[in-house]
Amino acid sequence: QQPDAHSQCLSIQFTWNGVKKPVSTTFVGVSPEFEVALYTLCFYGGSEDNYVEVGPYAVNIKCYHHGRDRIGSAFPIVQD
Repeated sequence: QQPDAHSQCLSIQFTWNGVKKPVSTTFVGVSPEFEVALYTLCFYGGSEDNYVEVGPYAVNIKCYHHGRDRIGSAFPIVQD
């Protein structure tokens, strides 16, 4: 599906270091500071699944730990 003027979160597919990632998601139109702050809060205050509302959207901020004190990966998943 092509994004439109109202899209705030997109699903994408990409290749990183020769490995294809079948699906990932990203916010559109937010500042990097917002994303870093949101992912940091979920890392320190939440768990792997963090259900939040961002504006009118219900999202799960998936936050994987790398060891005890590092973020391995964090990204939004739009909830239906």
